[in-house]
Amino acid sequence: MKILHVAEKNDAAKNIAAILSNGTHRVREGLSVYNKIYEFTGRFRNVQNAEMKMTSASGHILNFAFPDNYKHWNSVDPVVLFDAPVVQRCESETSEQIKRTLEREVRGCDQLVLWTDCDREGEAIGFEIMEICRAVKPQIKVWRAKFSEITRPSINRALATLAELDEKLNNAVLVRSELDLRIGAAFTRLQTLRVGRRFASTSDKVLSYGSCQFPTLGFVVERYKEIDRFEAERFYKIEVVHEKDGIRAEFNWRRGRIFNHAVCFVLYEKMLERPNLHIQEVSSKPKTKFRPQPMDTVTLEKLASRKLKITAKEALKQAEALYTAGLISYPRTETNIFPPELQLQPLVQAQTESPQWGAMAQKILNDWGGPHPRNGSKSDQAHPPIHPTKYANISLQDNKGKVYELVVRHFLACVSRDARGQETLVEATVDEEHFSLNGLQILERNYLDVYPYEGWSSKEIPIYYENETFTPSGIFTHLVPGLIGMSLVEGYDDMGFEMSKPRLRAALERDLQRICDGTIDHRVVLREQIEAYRRVFINTVQQLHKLNEAFTKFLKERPVEGLPENFGTVSDAMPCPRRCANGRMSLRRSRAGDKWFLSSACCQTIMWMPSAILDGCEISDQRCDNGCGDNTFKIIFKLKQGKHTQLPREYVVCVVCDPDPQMLFNLRFVQGAPPTNQSNNSGRQASTNNNRDSGTVNRAGRGRGAGRRGAAPPGRTRNCGACGRPGHRRTTCPNNRDGTSR
Repeated sequence: MKILHVAEKNDAAKNIAAILSNGTHRVREGLSVYNKIYEFTGRFRNVQNAEMKMTSASGHILNFAFPDNYKHWNSVDPVVLFDAPVVQRCESETSEQIKRTLEREVRGCDQLVLWTDCDREGEAIGFEIMEICRAVKPQIKVWRAKFSEITRPSINRALATLAELDEKLNNAVLVRSELDLRIGAAFTRLQTLRVGRRFASTSDKVLSYGSCQFPTLGFVVERYKEIDRFEAERFYKIEVVHEKDGIRAEFNWRRGRIFNHAVCFVLYEKMLERPNLHIQEVSSKPKTKFRPQPMDTVTLEKLASRKLKITAKEALKQAEALYTAGLISYPRTETNIFPPELQLQPLVQAQTESPQWGAMAQKILNDWGGPHPRNGSKSDQAHPPIHPTKYANISLQDNKGKVYELVVRHFLACVSRDARGQETLVEATVDEEHFSLNGLQILERNYLDVYPYEGWSSKEIPIYYENETFTPSGIFTHLVPGLIGMSLVEGYDDMGFEMSKPRLRAALERDLQRICDGTIDHRVVLREQIEAYRRVFINTVQQLHKLNEAFTKFLKERPVEGLPENFGTVSDAMPCPRRCANGRMSLRRSRAGDKWFLSSACCQTIMWMPSAILDGCEISDQRCDNGCGDNTFKIIFKLKQGKHTQLPREYVVCVVCDPDPQMLFNLRFVQGAPPTNQSNNSGRQASTNNNRDSGTVNRAGRGRGAGRRGAAPPGRTRNCGACGRPGHRRTTCPNNRDGTSR
């Protein structure tokens, strides 16, 4: 029997393989350099010597994305993204390599065991792996291993109690991922194209939106405004300061603070007459600060990043160079337990040569009875914790020296002693006024003397004794949001949507949990959430001036004049008449700004508006009630002065079913070309420009050759001038009601 095991990450795969194989696994490369393949034989269920191999993903392999014809921001109305088809595909080269590795390795295997993290995301990654493998081996048996830690007992227990994948958890992740894509893409494009491009300081920025991140920004802005609005009331207090043993102690006045200056000053002058500080009572309880556990790879990366300001990648690079030079042990390890067979005393002895930390090494050996590490609980059964193997007199100024010093000091700290202290409350008086001091008195620093990367977080105070009297040294009377974030939050709040509050996202999270519990169908949640955010989006478009006003307020800029109001798009109008992939027709504007047309992002269907007689064209809020469906909105033709005077200046029509505007203006859905009465030279040029940008309209149009006017190119059929289809002319077009050219 052959079994393929797949973990969520390479480190997990390595550690699990080491446990399952008792350290006898062999390693070979996968197609991704980050994801190895570990081969071994072992017991699997009732099979004694099963052939097994373990590999891994790197998180999600497949991600939701829109098809390529939706990628061009300027040619797709963002509202279309709420209905556009989505696909799951590999979005990076590494993901594609992992996918091909799985397809290759699963061939010949009988069973698949998934070792992804035991949460929603892990379940979804497990489904991705299963679907990739079943595309190659449809009948393969799939198991789910459930574990909470990568330890030998936990892994062996998981292997003995394999279960099935939970489809409900996967459905919840699919809903969340699809919504994040649709909502984030739609609002990001809207904010960037319709607001950001209008202001000089944001014209080259992407103003991104995330339904989870935006409420967090809202919290930051709200707190900032609270602080900004706060008007401080003047108050007064008395402070007593004493310095002892190089430590500054600030005693707190029992009265706290008072708001009358005269009263405070009288008390202050009275204290100055007898300014001695008398310790009334000292109460303490012991405290211990534990020394660090042995260093594994994650600890090295965290400490290097936080304390040395070196990236994790750079730290590991320098650690590997030190390992190659024989100065430290292998740096890629998950172990934080020193094995009993590792002799620590010679390692400490080697560090006594150092002028920086040699004294601590001597103290460990001579005063504390030798090294006694505070071991952790993790072992990868392959490598010991990271530790120095010899003393090196190297420069500690460059990154390599800093990493070496970190490894040595961490090692000495973990084999030394814990720091000891006491949490102390000191009660004292000056004259008749009462003061108190609380904090930490460190009695034995121990490992802290060699480990500058940690301090004792409590406030350190000097050691005081009851009835001690002395003269005090003295008696004496943020996260800020950026301007863009402030603009976005205030603009949306002025619209009344409370998008900066977590209510919308919280409702989604509750629905996702209901999907996991099996109390609601995931398709219902997806549909309801899309409709809710679509309504918010459409209302946002109608109130975009409020975002512009907020940007003007905070950026101290006026929006750029002369840009088309809608940047080539207006809004979602109606379903595509060809019903292609749930496509929608959007009302757009040519780059020249003088022509309007309906087009679909899914196909080449287009309808040109009678722009020659229009001052403007926009979507109304009226839906067609003649059977076109609730999602078909009427169009407002804003007629030029003196044009078609028998019609109202704002002529509201349904371009799908109203016969009068169809006959008056020759409105037709065609394949990628304007009708003749729309096509002066500038009109054709505008059409061509738009076609090039959108990538969705037929570049050939009806086809005009280089020869005589209207002739088709050699070898090609001439298309109809009315509908764009081949096989007939405008005068015989079946779409012409009277059979004549208009």
